[in-house]
Amino acid sequence: MKKAVMFLLVLFLTQINLSANNKVIFDSLYIVKIVDSELLNILDSFIEFEKNCDYYSPNLKFALMLLYDTGSDSIIHIKIDSFEGKPYSVHKNEYYFEYLDHPIFISTFINFDFGFFELTGNKKRIALDKEGKDAKEDDSFTQWLFVYTNKKFYEIYKISYCNNNSY
Repeated sequence: MKKAVMFLLVLFLTQINLSANNKVIFDSLYIVKIVDSELLNILDSFIEFEKNCDYYSPNLKFALMLLYDTGSDSIIHIKIDSFEGKPYSVHKNEYYFEYLDHPIFISTFINFDFGFFELTGNKKRIALDKEGKDAKEDDSFTQWLFVYTNKKFYEIYKISYCNNNSY
């Protein structure tokens, strides 16, 4: 009888530990407004492209990353990805934007002086997977890369594993 009680106790404690490890945590991101019309046009094209993909769902999320080129603060790399699941981290340089009914998580390592964004002063509370298990930031979705220099966007590449013949 003691062994059975001990076994059930160990099983119970293991279940508690497993469920604690999968907990969702919450954090807040500052909400931005994208004010650059050409960047909005690129996002429009990206989202429209994704809507024609076999993996598309209304729950699809997007990530937008902006960073300076190595050794230059006048050349900016802009990467757009799609992913499913919960984001798993929030950093001080991350922001939130909702566009065409999709959340867009923005990581920017550039100065706001470029005029891409404006802070709204509001925050969005978001659910995060603390271990990153639900996030599917992988190569099974779409990724586009642009370079911004001299006030113009230049397409570098578009990669997608989408079954979309418009590509």
